[in-house]
Parts: sequence; C-alpha cells; structure tokens
Amino acid sequence: MIESKKNTSGKNPKLVIIDNYFPNVKSAFRVLEFNYYLEHLKNVEIYSTAFEDYNCSMKEYSKYYPENVNKITKLEQKESFKADLFYTVFLYNTYRHLRTFLEENTPFIFTLYPGGGFALDDPESDRKLELILRSDLLKKVIVTQKITKDYLLKKFHFDEEKIELIFGGVFLSKLYKENRERLYFPKDKKVINICFVAFKYTAEGRDKGYDLFVEVAKKIHQTNKNVYFHVVGNFDNSDIDVSVIKENIKFHGQLVTDEFVDFYKTMDIILSPTRPFVITPGSFDGFPTGACVEAGLNGVAVFTSDPLKQNYLFKDGAEIVIVNDNVDDIVKKVKHYIFNQIGLGKISIKGEKKFRELFDTKKQMVPRLSLIEKYLSEKVVMSPREKKFADLKRENLIMEVDLFEKEKEIDQKNVLIKNQEDNMANLILSLDETNGRLSAIYNSIPWRAYSNTKKVIQKALPPDFRTRAIAKKIYKRTLKK
Repeated sequence: MIESKKNTSGKNPKLVIIDNYFPNVKSAFRVLEFNYYLEHLKNVEIYSTAFEDYNCSMKEYSKYYPENVNKITKLEQKESFKADLFYTVFLYNTYRHLRTFLEENTPFIFTLYPGGGFALDDPESDRKLELILRSDLLKKVIVTQKITKDYLLKKFHFDEEKIELIFGGVFLSKLYKENRERLYFPKDKKVINICFVAFKYTAEGRDKGYDLFVEVAKKIHQTNKNVYFHVVGNFDNSDIDVSVIKENIKFHGQLVTDEFVDFYKTMDIILSPTRPFVITPGSFDGFPTGACVEAGLNGVAVFTSDPLKQNYLFKDGAEIVIVNDNVDDIVKKVKHYIFNQIGLGKISIKGEKKFRELFDTKKQMVPRLSLIEKYLSEKVVMSPREKKFADLKRENLIMEVDLFEKEKEIDQKNVLIKNQEDNMANLILSLDETNGRLSAIYNSIPWRAYSNTKKVIQKALPPDFRTRAIAKKIYKRTLKK
C-alpha cells in the first residue's frame, strides 16, 4: 500500500523552480510569487531558461532584491537537481521539463494559467496536458479560472482532489495603498480619462480589443470633447488611424508596476474588451486581465468583456461593468456613466474593495505556500512491488513523451516538405508561363527574318525535358537547405 509520510530526515527539503522568463522584473507576478517562496522557505533554488535576456534581467533584478541573487542560476546542462519538489508556471514550462521530473523521479506542482501554450480544444496543448496529468508525480495543479478547472474535469476526467482553484493571480496589493490620493471629475479635474492597458500580440491588438477601444473613442469624441483616451503598451498611432482624435489620445508606451500608481491616479475608467481564440484557436485571457486587476486595486472603474462567462465573483453594474464586443453597446454603457458620475464613483469604490478582497497578496500566496510546504515535507512509502510498478509507469510515460516529440518533429518536416512542394509547383508553373510567352514571341517572327534576335530567344527557350531538369535541381537544392 502506498503511504504518504512526513519527511523526518532533519534536512531542509529543497524546492526547485524552473522558469523561462524570471528574473525579468517586467513579469511582476513571477517576481512576487517566487520572491515569496525565497522569503518563506529555507531551501529554494530557481533556474532560469531566459538565456538571451538573463544577464540583463539579472542585473536589473539584483538592484531590487540583492539578497536573492545567489539562489538564482541560469540553467545549464545539469546532471541532477536533487530536488524534493519541482514547481513551474504555465503549460509551456511544465511540459518542457516534464522529462526531467520523470527521470529524477521527483514530485511536482504547477500553475496552469491561461496562455503560455494552454489553449482550449487545441490538439497539441491537449496532448501535452494529458501527458503531464497522467504522471503520478504530479501532486497538484493550481488553476486560476473556473473554466480551466471545468476543462480538466470534463476533457481529461482528472481527479478533482488534485486541482486547487485559487481565483485570479498574484499581485502586489500593498503597492496600491488604500485612501491614497485620487483625482475625480469634476471636483479635481475638468476632463474624464479612459484608458486601455495591454501588450500587443496581434495585428491591431484584436485579441485585447484595441480596435474596439479606438472605435469607441472616436464615437464618444464626436459628442464629448472633454473625454481623453490613454493607451499603455507597445501600441502607437501607426497601428490604427487615430488622426480624428489625435488631440484627445495619448500613447504612454510600456510602464512598469511602480509607474502605474501615478498613472491610475487620474484614470476614471479602464476599458478591456478582450476576445478569445484570436492569437490561436482555443487561446483566451483570464478574467479579469492583469491590467484590470491593477487598475481596480487603484480605484479605477473596470469595464471589461467576459465572452467565456468566467465571472462568478464580481457583481455586474455594482463592482464591475461587463461589456460585449459591439461598439455601439460599449459606447452606450460608457456614456451612461460619463453622465452619471455618482454611479461611476460607486463602481470605483465597491470595485476597489472587491479587488482588494480577492487579490490581497496574502490571500493569494498563503494557500500556494501551504501546498508547496505540504508536498515538500511529504515522503511517499511504497512496497517493492508498488515501486516496480510505479517505475514501469514512469518509464512508459518517458517513452510516450519522446514519441510525441518525434511525431511533432515529423509533422514539422512534413509541413516543410509540403511548403517546398508548393514552391516547386509554383516554380514549374512560372517556368511554363515564361516558356509559353517566349515561344509565342519566337513563333511570331517570320522565318525569313531568322536572325540573331531569334537565335537569342531560341537559346532562352529550353526544351521541356531541360525545364523539368532545372526545376528538379532547384528542388533538391531547397531540400538540402
């Protein structure tokens, strides 16, 4: 019988975190979460696979957290981590290191956030997730959205006991102080500020709804010249034409967490009309987005879409305003609150209270830390027969991971071959068309006018067999590349 007992070896069990972005300080939630473990656990090592940016990121990180530097390392080829528990965030990171977990026969926990390779009903995402979920070494999956939990239960029939739903995500709530200075319209300022905060992943930022934001801004500007629009992120006036509102729109570029405190001080509304399944089929944003959480913690009224019906904690019209992807409907709701400042103020105040309740740093981190502490100190005891069976399952799963990787490699090569064949077909078609035109010119010259000109054209017109030989030669050359 398999038993779980408390580790009484006397040694401090080691947590190993592997991540592809840390220690980049721009990923505030990673910095906060990983630093929390470094602060509260005695034996933590963090390995980064952010090879290109590692030195620059580490230099910046060390300015703020010099006490943690000696616990963070760029991941080189390593024989053994000698970990008692592994931890990762996102599907991409977890699957990338699944083979390591299996080879080292070490338990692991991971957080399955939206994004990071996770997409609904996507064949590759599903296969990776299935391989991870089948491992007996997986102790817990932390999910941040109810839709993710439901997906694991219905799609994979995964054990509900192994799922931990901690709504939302990790934010530095203490950075956004209560009762801080805020400027309100019309008491403290003469204009209303509406902002859009996101990173651009697609053309026109369609996944984040930037195109809708611009159209809403143009319509509101027609009748309300005292409304100003602010864009934070890697957007500028070349993404979508904003010339008709150029005096009322400002692009702030990318801001770091600390800079948002002053930015949100003057904002009245954040508009976030996100769309799912745009970046890839099955991709979606969490609800609410990280930008909306930071805005809400700063007392900004949050107007956001919820196309996948993920909201079950915020009261629409009281703590948050849910919008759809129809420009006229969004304009109607925004204008309603522009002319109803008391109502907007109530949403701002009640919304901030709700965001603080849900996204308090301790409320987010304490259950995560408790899970990690529990499985760090756990020692699994097996009989020889049970151990043999567990080892066979683990070895079989390693082979399945390897097989899947080979299948992906073959699929990629097949796609490459298909592209080369398409290029080959287009090349032959182009040669045939060129030969046809040359032949027409050659045949149009009277035989008595046979001259050097005709000889040149004749040389330029290769026989059919020569045409195909040239095409084959080019095709073989492309294959070698």
